[in-house]
Amino acid sequence: MITTRKIIFSCIVLALTTEVAFAVCPANQLPNPFDPTCDNGRDSITSIFPIVLNFIFDISIPLTTIMVLIAGFRILTSAGDPERVAQGKRGLFYAAIGFAIVLISGGAGALIKNVLAN
Repeated sequence: MITTRKIIFSCIVLALTTEVAFAVCPANQLPNPFDPTCDNGRDSITSIFPIVLNFIFDISIPLTTIMVLIAGFRILTSAGDPERVAQGKRGLFYAAIGFAIVLISGGAGALIKNVLAN
């Protein structure tokens, strides 16, 4: 069920991403990253991989921290309730698995880049 809170959050995220795109691009036009006449250093798909992976890595660190804090808070405030303790443990487990996937994706991205470059 979609709540008002989710709708407001979605609208704020959409507004912020739209504003950033127009603020960064001159004359409110998004440049083509593969345009051969544009000297932006992105002439192939392999040059985009590090940018995307760095962005995902930079976002994953605070998200993992927030997930660990929420899971720890659930465990600390469980007051002996086994369901809340289980929720906290699951949260810690999912945070660890998610961050491990992000770390592994960095190695997989480097591997894909090397294969495509050769």
